[in-house]
Amino acid sequence: MAVNTRQRLVQYLGELKKEELKTFKLLLQNYLLGKEFLKEKHQNRLDKAGHTKVASIMVNLFDEQRVWDVVIRIWEKMGLKEMCEKAKAEDPLIGNRRKYINRMREKFSLTWDGSSCLKNLRDLHKEFISLLLLCKSREAENISMGNRYNSVMTKQAHIIDMPALFGPDKRKHGPQTVVLHGTSGIGKTILTRKIMLDWAEGDLFQDRFQNVFYLNCRTLNLMLEMSLTDLIFKDWPDPQAIELIMSKPKALLFIIDGFDELKWPFEEPKSELCQHWKEKHPVSILLGSLLRKTMFPKSSLLITTQPSAMGRLKALVENPHCVEILGFTEANIEMYISKFFRNEAKVLKALSVIKTNDTLLNMCSVPLECWIFCTCLNQQIERGEEPMSIPQTTTALYLSYLSFGLSNDGSYPSQHHDTRLRGLCSLAAEKFWDGKLTFDGDDLKRHGLDASDDSAFLGMYILEKKNDYKNCYNFIHRRFLEFFAAMFYVLEEEKERRDDSVFAVRGMKELLEQYRDSGTEVFIVRFLFGLLNEETVRELKRNFTCPMSERVKAELLQWMIVQSNIQRTMNPLLPQDPLEMFHCLYEIQNEALVKKAMEYFPRIRLSLHTQKDVLVSIFCIKLCYSVERMWLHVSQTLALMYSSPLILSRWQELISILSNKQSLKELQLSGSFLDDRSMKIFYKELRHPNCKLQTLRLHMAELSEDMKKEFEALLKIKPSMEILETTPDIDVKEKECHNSSQEHPSSRPGEIAPGTKPEVTSSLSPFDRLKDEQLDLERCHNKFLGPNGPVKLELIDKNRNIYRVHFPMAGFYHWPDTGLGFSVRSEVTVDIEFGSWNQHLDWTQKQSWMIAGPLFHITVDPEVVTSVHLPHFVSLQGGNFDVSLFKIAHFKEEGMVLENPTRVESSHAILENPSFSSMGILLRIMHTTFKFIPIYSTTLIYCHLGAEDITLHLYLIPSDCTIKKAIDEEEAKFHFLRLHKPSPVTPLYIGSRFLVSGSKHLEIMPAELELCYQSAGECQFFSEIYSSNLKEKISLDLRHLNGTLVWETLVRSGDLGLARAPVSSAPTGRHFVDQHRDQIISRVTSVDVILDKLYSQFLSNEEYEHIRAEKTNPDKMRRLFSFSISWDRNYRDHLYEVLKETHPHLINEIQNTEKASVKKPLGANDIATSPYKLN
Repeated sequence: MAVNTRQRLVQYLGELKKEELKTFKLLLQNYLLGKEFLKEKHQNRLDKAGHTKVASIMVNLFDEQRVWDVVIRIWEKMGLKEMCEKAKAEDPLIGNRRKYINRMREKFSLTWDGSSCLKNLRDLHKEFISLLLLCKSREAENISMGNRYNSVMTKQAHIIDMPALFGPDKRKHGPQTVVLHGTSGIGKTILTRKIMLDWAEGDLFQDRFQNVFYLNCRTLNLMLEMSLTDLIFKDWPDPQAIELIMSKPKALLFIIDGFDELKWPFEEPKSELCQHWKEKHPVSILLGSLLRKTMFPKSSLLITTQPSAMGRLKALVENPHCVEILGFTEANIEMYISKFFRNEAKVLKALSVIKTNDTLLNMCSVPLECWIFCTCLNQQIERGEEPMSIPQTTTALYLSYLSFGLSNDGSYPSQHHDTRLRGLCSLAAEKFWDGKLTFDGDDLKRHGLDASDDSAFLGMYILEKKNDYKNCYNFIHRRFLEFFAAMFYVLEEEKERRDDSVFAVRGMKELLEQYRDSGTEVFIVRFLFGLLNEETVRELKRNFTCPMSERVKAELLQWMIVQSNIQRTMNPLLPQDPLEMFHCLYEIQNEALVKKAMEYFPRIRLSLHTQKDVLVSIFCIKLCYSVERMWLHVSQTLALMYSSPLILSRWQELISILSNKQSLKELQLSGSFLDDRSMKIFYKELRHPNCKLQTLRLHMAELSEDMKKEFEALLKIKPSMEILETTPDIDVKEKECHNSSQEHPSSRPGEIAPGTKPEVTSSLSPFDRLKDEQLDLERCHNKFLGPNGPVKLELIDKNRNIYRVHFPMAGFYHWPDTGLGFSVRSEVTVDIEFGSWNQHLDWTQKQSWMIAGPLFHITVDPEVVTSVHLPHFVSLQGGNFDVSLFKIAHFKEEGMVLENPTRVESSHAILENPSFSSMGILLRIMHTTFKFIPIYSTTLIYCHLGAEDITLHLYLIPSDCTIKKAIDEEEAKFHFLRLHKPSPVTPLYIGSRFLVSGSKHLEIMPAELELCYQSAGECQFFSEIYSSNLKEKISLDLRHLNGTLVWETLVRSGDLGLARAPVSSAPTGRHFVDQHRDQIISRVTSVDVILDKLYSQFLSNEEYEHIRAEKTNPDKMRRLFSFSISWDRNYRDHLYEVLKETHPHLINEIQNTEKASVKKPLGANDIATSPYKLN
């Protein structure tokens, strides 16, 4: 074939005149200029070559198709049309290929297709603005977890350009699948259009792909059954050549743009997928076959998606090479503005506006928002108006765009505008819920929009008409759809629209639940918060006559407070990064509300990825006065942009706020991408006298030598500060492109492979496991968190552990101590009793069922409860766990009744319209497979201080509140104080055994602990740790039997402060009079004497008389203790002194009993279990 090509090419070039051949060689050299395969010797040979030698050089450089592509392109530039037509006529494939390439050039040469952000620009070649592309090295993606800890991630992440997307790695292997991911509006579609155009122009991927096909997912959603031929060859002139094209799959590239918009779940087994490109199938099957490589396994894919769909995509494609689109740099923003306005005066005006406002400059790094800003500013300049007030939020920017667009006809505001706006908003809300971004004229009519409205919205570039389909429309971008859908909820509904069942739109509650459960960016919720911004509300009232819904406003604000309350306790085992909540709070810009929300964040885990993340974090943390500990992760993306003065100034502002937080005691900084510039800023703020930080956690090995010396010197300046070494963690965003189960195929899911370190070590654990510590906060302890704040529980039966709570109004209520939650329609009273599985499950049943959470006996009117949230401790492994195994067990007179939960989430199962009895969660599974179910566990440490020694008890239990409570009560009997320490982050397995070790001076017996489920009524296993040295810190850790670290902690002298309190405080941290309340009430005889000594200073006259009115001494003492809720420390100390004075024998007896009951260390061969059954 190469010989035939050479002969034909020699013949054609021989027909050229001498000057034409010279021009041909010059254009060929220009084409080859910069191409890596152009060697100097080829250039020298071309200069002197005749037509025969030129043909030989080209055949050696290119394959057959590429030879003719280059030759015909040069002939077209030379105007040799006859020679072009002659070559095409001799070989139809050459002609058809040139027609296809020319069609692609024409199709993709214009920037505006309704989904790009460059509406005013025409020639994509001239007007395209480069986007920042962050590539994460494929070596980093494929190395083992252990090696990854030793790698320097700064060297593995780097900025690339388009030609490098399919470039080879160090082993000279190019990827087959590239995923371009980035947030909404960041420029994914315009980038794929530029790639198509550059390929068609012969400037990109010429040596790799002979044919490139573009598939738009929004269009694919409209298609039904067809073959791959029908799908991708509609632009190909002659179907006869398809067989030859498909015979070279390595030379094929399929661009799939907008994977996140696809409506199909892709759950078909591989056996049902398409095996041959001629077969007809539904489009979902064809696309699934391309993605899963059952068809054209050697072809290449370029896929664009939003981060929210990365998990779904990763389940379909193998070894994707992930490249993130970061948007515009500051220099590129200026270039965009220059090309948008094309008028020097306008450009200078725009730049003066944007450079005086960092917030606006930040927004303009997103290309879509940059276009919106330029469009609004251009309209103002055209009208001769002063530049608009600078929008501080994304919502305000979109509202400005809407206001300018609707005001063009001069009749704004008016009733007609309101009707038109309502129709557009209800249409957007419907399409948001049904997932179909495309609609037709009938949809417009159903929502009250006529032809004139259609034209108006097309003219405003809110809607676009699909040219390929008759009477078919869509919003120009999903962000616009979400903005108008949010407005649907905010505007007051008209009665006829509210009662019209044709609108398939769910309520606000369902929207917020979807947002809460998604764990990803949901811009519609950000827009909802932004539309409650006071300035935005004024803008809406000024420009529209339709009123805002006060009901929706109240509902959203109520939800925000409740969500803030339970943000960390809804999923205590895997605390969520609050960054998305911060974005919502930033949009509302209401400092009072933000302060209220931030009260419930004493510990914050934060991963910063973009400039906007830093901005919203500054806004929220500045208004947080309760934060005590923080884990701050800086991603590769942000670190690579530190050259920006804006980002450096934002970083300095954030660190300054943190270092001056008087409440902040502990900070961990991670990410391993912090260079000297950022660390010098950090160091400078730490030195400030206002910085009260006590513990700083850093991976010192990643610092430069100079910075290591600076931080070592810092300890001399601030001796009270402690700097601890940590293990570097993996970039949170980077994990999206990795599958940990592939890294260690020999390991069980969720377990760390031998010889490697755990994914998150104890250096992170104070920030990863907030459950134990946060549940004891006064604001949460023994309280439900409801729509209007905490609701107190009443212990009505101490022996049976029965609590009663009264919910005063409709809403969602959550008990952080237990994880239990209720959604109720109206006011209701609930009784909750802690149950024991042993009372209901016999040995035989336990062979088939695994206990997965606590058991509760709940008494309540079921008509009032819409759903119950039951806690579980099973790790769902990022959605890979089979939730069909979950069952909700009811224990009734007829025995155990099983029910499927409505849905299962990371820390609880939800049952809607429930009935009530003794109920809890079980997993249907064979007993032998228990050890393969990953669960979350809790470590409990209790201490007792002697005069010169200390005794600790260490428990490892499943994260079950009933077991924890039982152990708390049992240890309190022996006056052991629970220390609040973090628990393991990595899921563990029932039946696993762990080595207990620690500081050299410790005596540990037994030295092994087994993780097993022992009901609250059974003995619980623990290890006893004894030390005769109170001056030294105590380090403790748990390891697998192979030595892999699972958990570690440090017991400092400060942790033991409560245990060193005087005798008036019990060793459990409760005051002596509270600890021994029952004995004091039943055995005190001289109550009147005690009251006389408390009167005036501690008891009011009214309180004194109320107590005296009781008939018996115990009743009088109970009445006295009923006022204890208002007692402070001084009151309790004074009461203790009065009791010592009036009843010295009673107090001495109680104290002697305390000392006698303290447990001594067990023998080396003893098995440590609590000596009493836990009830």
